[in-house]
Amino acid sequence: MHKRIAGMLAVGITALSAVVAAATPAAAAPPWTISPGGPTNGTAGVTNLVVHDPVNGDITLTCDTSTVAVDLESGTSADNQLATIPETPGIQFNGCLLAGFIQFEVTQVGTWTLNGATFDSGVTNGSIDNITADIAGPGCDATVSGSVGAQYSNSAATLSVVPEPTLTVTRVDELNNCSDLIHENATAQFDGSYTVSPAQTITG
Repeated sequence: MHKRIAGMLAVGITALSAVVAAATPAAAAPPWTISPGGPTNGTAGVTNLVVHDPVNGDITLTCDTSTVAVDLESGTSADNQLATIPETPGIQFNGCLLAGFIQFEVTQVGTWTLNGATFDSGVTNGSIDNITADIAGPGCDATVSGSVGAQYSNSAATLSVVPEPTLTVTRVDELNNCSDLIHENATAQFDGSYTVSPAQTITG
């Protein structure tokens, strides 16, 4: 009887594993193909940086527009790195306000990378990594770092950032502490949908 139950359990686990495997898209393996590749620009409308502060709750920095200059691989990529976002000109945020009236600036630090993970039906899912950005405004000087999820659609030619709290406030200046509104180790998220020109086709 015990052997029969064990056998039935093994069959059930095997069947469940098959269902899960079928429902989960497999990670794309290199090489990726990118056409035409090379220098590409992206433009977005309203973008938001939301800091989830453990003391003060959600603090939102809203920017009217954003642009990004991306250097894509051309042809094939031997690994999962699809592109770099150089520090200059990099990503720019324009008309940024805290609480709707306090002007702020967000500045990219270092080179960011765009990496692919999965591909399905013309959509590449991946991440923007090595993110470091300085936030500066009246009496405020802080740094946010980490990675964000990203998705590129071939048909729409858009690169969209997944708005999940995967960034971290890694530094708040002691003297310019943003009126004690945000604190180190708070999580943050960024959203934005960039229309890419020239349009790219990425497959994996």
